[in-house]
Amino acid sequence: MHQTAPRHLFLIVALLLTWSIDAVGIPVSSPRKKAIFTTLEKLFPFAVHPNKDAASIQTSSASLSGTKHETILLKKAQVPLRLHSGDRLTYTLSHSDKKSAPHKPLPAGTLFLTLSSESPSKPLMYLPLNPNANGRGFLKVPGFSNTSMLAHIENPDGVKDIQIEIVNHPLNPDWGRVMFRTLLKKLPDTSPTRASFRRTSGNRLRMREIPNAKGKIITLVRRHAYVQVLESREEWTRIRLPNAKKGWVSGKFIEEIP
Repeated sequence: MHQTAPRHLFLIVALLLTWSIDAVGIPVSSPRKKAIFTTLEKLFPFAVHPNKDAASIQTSSASLSGTKHETILLKKAQVPLRLHSGDRLTYTLSHSDKKSAPHKPLPAGTLFLTLSSESPSKPLMYLPLNPNANGRGFLKVPGFSNTSMLAHIENPDGVKDIQIEIVNHPLNPDWGRVMFRTLLKKLPDTSPTRASFRRTSGNRLRMREIPNAKGKIITLVRRHAYVQVLESREEWTRIRLPNAKKGWVSGKFIEEIP
């Protein structure tokens, strides 16, 4: 199964590029300029406004009843747990019956955390749970994607009467915007690449299919959302959002990223 590069590795590359720009500058004709643009393109999907609760620690649990796929539910909301690349998890296994003897370590490869777009039968990732003698373990969700994934416990051996408590420490949800802006600001003010990335100044800005006030609305864009300018036509500007959606907005609500 193919896996993309870990997010922390990409962050290291971006930081090295940022340092090298400070050290040597960017000649207009330098191949480094192309490398910066490529890095910005890869960072752009992560330059999104975080949800206000996205960085909060989440506690969830699953009770093993012997079925192959066990649902993991958030304790407060009682909705399925969804994870992202970079999330760090600590988990604890214990007997469902508190009066039972202490948990005995399970053999490696007994249980897995599976991550999928929707159906647990088509997982994108298999992450083995290997708790220590006290039933505790740690893992980090690998990959390089800002798409949320549905989490399940894969239980191929039909283990029963085990309770799994999971605490999720999400990656800082604003890391993408910070890294993107830091790298962008290292480019000269006259750089076409820098000029191609802007932000919105109006809230709930209507993005339309065509450059016309009667055009169908595709979505509403938040204030200070980072966008890529694709073209301009009179008072209209065609943009691409970090989620790859494209459309037309009023050009008067597009400004430089400060």
